[in-house]
Amino acid sequence: GIAPEKVHVIPYGVRLDKFTPTEPPPADSFQVLFAGQISLRKGIPYLLEAFARLRHPRKRLTLVGSLQDDLRPLLATLPTEDVTFTGSIPQPQLARRMSASHVLVLPSIEEGFGLVMAQAMACGCPVLASSATGAEHLFADNEAGFIVEPRDIGALADRLQQLADDPALQQQLSAAALACVQQIGGWERYGGQWDTLLHSL
Repeated sequence: GIAPEKVHVIPYGVRLDKFTPTEPPPADSFQVLFAGQISLRKGIPYLLEAFARLRHPRKRLTLVGSLQDDLRPLLATLPTEDVTFTGSIPQPQLARRMSASHVLVLPSIEEGFGLVMAQAMACGCPVLASSATGAEHLFADNEAGFIVEPRDIGALADRLQQLADDPALQQQLSAAALACVQQIGGWERYGGQWDTLLHSL
């Protein structure tokens, strides 16, 4: 119901001075990362179920963020083998984890915009996100990451398996993710685009 000329999309910037590749993911394991509130809204049950289906001899899912009360009663019923909960960590430590991970997964069922996606991409970490995260404003599916429908455990598992089975694909998506975010630019460019838009209005 909104006239197209009234809609303007300005993607969030990234602190490119803070989020940058520092160390490559290990070649002898498959590291999956989630960053954000560990809650139902973020689709954590679907991520845990999908990760349990992943076949890899040395897989690890790390969930960074605070555990929310709505998820606590369900955790005992969900698969958590090879899963680590770190709690909240400082941003420099998060950036290093992003750099050393093969993929960041954001399977939210409802989201404003997941800034952690752009932060991960700035670290060279591909993103596997649901279509409820605003991912399509950052990258195209299959180009710098993957976009699946919310609550689709099968699609999450399939994309994780695809990345785990194909290191060359992971490296290809990593390079594309980094280039994509660098093209979007940092917060200074974001502010400049806002300034230009507001003056034009």
